[in-house]
Amino acid sequence: MPWALTPLTEEQRQIQQLARDFALAEVAPHSAAWDRDAHFEPSLVPRMGELGFLGMMIPEQYDGLGLDTLTYLLALEEIAAVDASVAVLMSVHNSLPTQMLLRWGTEAQKERYLKPMARGEKLGAFALSEPDAGSDAASLRTQAVHDGDHWVLNGTKAWVSSGTRSDVVLAMARTDAPGNRRGARGISTFIVTPDMPGFKVGKKADKMGLRASPTVQLVFDNLRVPAANLLGEAGKGFIYAMQSLDNGRLGIAAQ
Repeated sequence: MPWALTPLTEEQRQIQQLARDFALAEVAPHSAAWDRDAHFEPSLVPRMGELGFLGMMIPEQYDGLGLDTLTYLLALEEIAAVDASVAVLMSVHNSLPTQMLLRWGTEAQKERYLKPMARGEKLGAFALSEPDAGSDAASLRTQAVHDGDHWVLNGTKAWVSSGTRSDVVLAMARTDAPGNRRGARGISTFIVTPDMPGFKVGKKADKMGLRASPTVQLVFDNLRVPAANLLGEAGKGFIYAMQSLDNGRLGIAAQ
């Protein structure tokens, strides 16, 4: 049987057009200046949230649009055609932190973090890599130590997109003991917010492109994270991260 493209639905065409109109009217006039000045425009986040672009694949029960992946990618293509930096903001937020919270978060975590992220009231980020753990992310060294009703994190994360403006960071850290490393099985995921004591924004990369998408180091200096902010099960954080990155690759391809 000959292979043929499936026609877009009317809803998909409408969302595609909405994304195109937004990009041309509200992004295109400023994109060159934003890139030149390495300027992240904060007003984009609530505006994109208002239009539904930051909760596209989040179910309606968590204040998202509940759309399929293809519809999300159609909208992302339109944003990327005008400004790749804005597309990075949209792609990272939709494919990594929100999807991790949706799949493995508790109902309390979804209520507190996922819903405002779907509405565009909070911007998400993903912190896995480190200065000495890039392509071999399982060798990360950021350490989390259980201390009563908190975890205390120490370490530096690298290449965090939207890191200067993020409100919710899904960060990976080791929960195994330094003398008893378990490789990828010793890594857990934590929900981190900038208001937590010990959270610091470090060096910002001076990039050749995508300059309006800030890429920074995040420094955790005795960062105290409530125990309730552990995502899913301890020791499974690296699995969560890898599965979410599979989703993220679709967005990169669309961009």
